[in-house]
Amino acid sequence: MFNTEIRKHIEETSCHGFLMIDTANSRNWGFGSSERLKCDSCSYVSPYYRLYEELETGKRGRKPAKINVGLQTGLMTTPISNTGMRRILAHANIAPPPPNVSAMHRAAGKVSEAMVALNVKDMHDIREKIKQDNRLCRLKDGTKVNVEGDTCYNNPLFNSGGHTPFQGGTIAVTTMSENNTRSKRIVGVHVANKLCMVARPLRNQGIAVDCPNHDGKCTANMSETDVIGNEEKWNEQVARKINTDLNIASFTGDGDSKGHSGVDKAQVQQTVHFKDLRHLGNSLKRAINKAQFNSGMFAGPASKRANFQNRFALSIRARCMSELTRAHKNTKVI
Repeated sequence: MFNTEIRKHIEETSCHGFLMIDTANSRNWGFGSSERLKCDSCSYVSPYYRLYEELETGKRGRKPAKINVGLQTGLMTTPISNTGMRRILAHANIAPPPPNVSAMHRAAGKVSEAMVALNVKDMHDIREKIKQDNRLCRLKDGTKVNVEGDTCYNNPLFNSGGHTPFQGGTIAVTTMSENNTRSKRIVGVHVANKLCMVARPLRNQGIAVDCPNHDGKCTANMSETDVIGNEEKWNEQVARKINTDLNIASFTGDGDSKGHSGVDKAQVQQTVHFKDLRHLGNSLKRAINKAQFNSGMFAGPASKRANFQNRFALSIRARCMSELTRAHKNTKVI
């Protein structure tokens, strides 16, 4: 930009003044900007130059800047929101003025749609790769896959007790990963979401809105009255997605929900169910703490017996987990 305009400025005006960026007339496009040069001695003004690269979309209209798309892609891997990112940039005086929040949200929506499509394709490719590996191993049924899965929430479900009549969580993410290889790649995901940014302002205006069936764009895919902790339903939906390419042979879950029932509903053939060691150990510890032992089992005053029983439960859990881990390592598959 400077080399071209300095030469052009001298050729057209014969002026030897200095060219500087016209910051008062910058054109911002999110985090990208278009700048022009002006002379401090004459009235020469250069055309605008884009100081960012555009992303080709194949559609009509203004192209998005790569820096804006890259920022939204990076934010999706962090807990920082668009509002938080805008505040950071404003306090650091990095991009004055900071980009508009609504524009950042629109960019995030477009990037998230592309990310969802990319992840769906990636999980499909992983499932196809598992079938290829099964055929290379000369398995009788090349579509079999062993999976493990669980559901996590944006808030602990027990947090609502005594504080609100509503459920503690509003988002549930159910993930299943394959157990055929050591990579444990994710082969199925389902996100249950009750949050809708469109419905809330409408309800504040007295308009009856029922998510996710109202007009316009609804970010929720379940009703507010639905049970967010229905892991049976979420596991069934993930299992049906996996069944488009593979058949689940075994499912390892936490054992404290009905997730295994959901996998059974989605399967035509019978599924073997296992419990993961961490939840199995915790269940064993709770059972020992609740057990009624003989009065002579734990000596000492009553105030210390509960402590002795808890330490005994921890010891039994550690011993059992050690035995199971060693047995698994020593097992040779022929």
